[in-house]
Amino acid sequence: MIDNFISGSAALFGDPFTIGIFIFGVIGGMLFGAIPGVSMLTLAAILLPFTASLEPAQGVMLFAVIYCTGTYGGAITAILFNIPGAPENAPTAFDGYPMTLKGNPVKQLGLRFCVPQSVVFHLP
Repeated sequence: MIDNFISGSAALFGDPFTIGIFIFGVIGGMLFGAIPGVSMLTLAAILLPFTASLEPAQGVMLFAVIYCTGTYGGAITAILFNIPGAPENAPTAFDGYPMTLKGNPVKQLGLRFCVPQSVVFHLP
């Protein structure tokens, strides 16, 4: 199983064009996810026609990276300004913004980066 992971990672990141797509997806997802009212799905809709010329693995990677980083980008505005950048980050504003008011925004941002939101809300 680890062999498949290594060979898949080597296939995706062995090409400089694919690395560029990855970096573009990270930056675009963070920016579009952090802007309230403009979610990462908007970026995905804008980029959909351009992915027709990509290989299937590159297109899937681009959309996965946009979604993951867009969700984190929306958490930044939810924690710091109590304005969720993406709909998925509305619960993050409930816990994150009060910690910002107490003076601990870095701790909450680090927690949001390390622990997925679904795990936090399912803890007893």
